[in-house]
Amino acid sequence: MGFLDSIRNPRYASGWQRPWDKKFAAEIIGIENKDDRKAILQVNIYTGEESPWQAPMRDDIRAIIPDGVRPEVGQRITVGTAGGGSSDSNSPRPVLWDDPAPELPPMQFPNIPGGNDPKVMLVHLAGLVKSGALDEDGLERARNYLEAGGWSAPPGSTT
Repeated sequence: MGFLDSIRNPRYASGWQRPWDKKFAAEIIGIENKDDRKAILQVNIYTGEESPWQAPMRDDIRAIIPDGVRPEVGQRITVGTAGGGSSDSNSPRPVLWDDPAPELPPMQFPNIPGGNDPKVMLVHLAGLVKSGALDEDGLERARNYLEAGGWSAPPGSTT
């Protein structure tokens, strides 16, 4: 890359991700291979705002898979916001393949007395379903999270 190319097409340490863009933890939930180096990754993106009322955001990311990388369903990856999201750009969100597998942020729950006990929280959330303040999917999402002690561990993980 020559000097003029570096001005027209700035590259940062993480590829096209700009240093001021946000990064999010994501988990691959599906892979559609297009050829030997291209794929569409179906991912759940965790922003830290997930709760019984708000599931992780789902997105399809067109990706060029670097040499030596073998994405797998259940793999945790870091994704950026540059070009993705609600902008007018058609460029996909970047996948930061060189970043270590991220920890997923905790699910957010209402602050209630005894809420540290999963059984108390589930009784409270079941009451919210009966009153119409929470749907069954949200209760199931919370139940799965609380009974597993967090988001389910990725394949090959020891946690």
